[in-house]
Amino acid sequence: MPDEKRHIVVTDVKIPFLSMVMLVVDWALTSISAIFILFVVWALATIAVAAISGGNMHHLEINSWWGGRV
Repeated sequence: MPDEKRHIVVTDVKIPFLSMVMLVVDWALTSISAIFILFVVWALATIAVAAISGGNMHHLEINSWWGGRV
């Protein structure tokens, strides 16, 4: 019996409108916090690369893209 595969097809899900709104709001708040966490990880990785390279990352400055330092 554990080797038997059962297929289930969901045809309808009834969710109240307010519950759906709360679910979408929860997703939005979760995505904002996830973006913040990813930004912190990116910043720490950038700091680590700068520390490893001795802080000599002038070729990555945005100002150098415009022909010099501002």
